[in-house]
Amino acid sequence: MRRNGHRDGLAREEVTGIWYPTPNFTKGRTASIMWIVVHCSRSGILGNDDWTSTINHFANPYPDEPLKRASSHLLIGRDGRVGRFVADEDTAWHAGAHNPYTLGLEFEQATADTPFTDRQLAKGAGQCRNWLEKFGDIAIVGHENTPQGIQSGKTDPGHLFPWPQFMEMIMADTEARQSIAILKQQESLKAAVGDNDMGVLIARLQYFGVLPVVTVKKPKLDGV
Repeated sequence: MRRNGHRDGLAREEVTGIWYPTPNFTKGRTASIMWIVVHCSRSGILGNDDWTSTINHFANPYPDEPLKRASSHLLIGRDGRVGRFVADEDTAWHAGAHNPYTLGLEFEQATADTPFTDRQLAKGAGQCRNWLEKFGDIAIVGHENTPQGIQSGKTDPGHLFPWPQFMEMIMADTEARQSIAILKQQESLKAAVGDNDMGVLIARLQYFGVLPVVTVKKPKLDGV
């Protein structure tokens, strides 16, 4: 299995998407891809058109509010639409210090209590299979379970995200099943360490296979 190189054997589902412009990304990468980070749009407004809101948010350079600058590689709409904002080979701004070695997968979800649809879960799972084929052994992790997400109080994808169903969709292929390292949504992980004890948290993530057992450098923060 090769990291950042194509490999044979995974069932590939073509996930087409429309490109939307964003100034909020860094050209190229400074590290090999290790994670797919799952996000939700979360405008917080019940019934809101979060598809359009997210496209507008990612397109905004926020010249006076740089911490609001954000992007993701892909956005998956509730109806199964796919929007592409940043090429895989470039760095989206979606997970703070984790940006250089992650791919951002954003699901349209207006509020934490808005259910996900089967169509968007299927599209998201198909894209994860594509990334596994392209980059090899990379982990799939919720934003709320990353060190940056825990430190900043993120709650996405949240309690309604159906991890078992989603992973079964991805792992329909037996070789894909062997290649996936997953950190499920576990409140026990948050409870096990204090939010400020990031050294212990990183050690636990290494134990679960989400972080490699290497010296963890702190990359330059590109957005949030």
